[in-house]
Amino acid sequence: MNVEIYNSKEDQYGNIKENIFLAFGDNGSYLGSAYAYPTINYHQTYETPYLIIININIADNVDKSLSYVVRQKLFDKVFLRAKELRMERSDLKSRIYSGFECDKDELDFYIKNGFEEDYSIIMEADIPKNFNYTLLEGVKVRELRFNSHQELMEYKSIYDEIFVTPLDIDVFAEQESRRYFKNLSFFY
Repeated sequence: MNVEIYNSKEDQYGNIKENIFLAFGDNGSYLGSAYAYPTINYHQTYETPYLIIININIADNVDKSLSYVVRQKLFDKVFLRAKELRMERSDLKSRIYSGFECDKDELDFYIKNGFEEDYSIIMEADIPKNFNYTLLEGVKVRELRFNSHQELMEYKSIYDEIFVTPLDIDVFAEQESRRYFKNLSFFY
């Protein structure tokens, strides 16, 4: 099967279309997507303030052998774009990151493509049972657990008003199923 990669026709969720890549098969079937997301953050990463995050997503209906081809083609495009973004801000020390899940196959893919293991961000940490943090007076923390679809939709409505990128319900549900992921609300 021939795999064609195109840029998105429009900007999406705070990212420009030149940073978004879509993969299609011979019959126009959607095979996957990738994006490069540049961000500058002097506050948290003073030594390396320019972070370029790349991510690749393969469509669920793509068989395993084709998914390898699609992932590699998307990677080649998105990684080239990440390097272009880095050159646009050559005045800043930068780093290209990949991956946000504890997924060995995904990590192996990036390592095979020249990334060092620590160039992937794996958002997982063991928190001791006796961990304690003192918040400002009047601030309360509660783990979000939704008992109904209606509660989740009410939360999504609030979330979508606050953040540029709308809450993806499927991703949210998948994250909740991970042992190391917790959704927290802070109240004042």
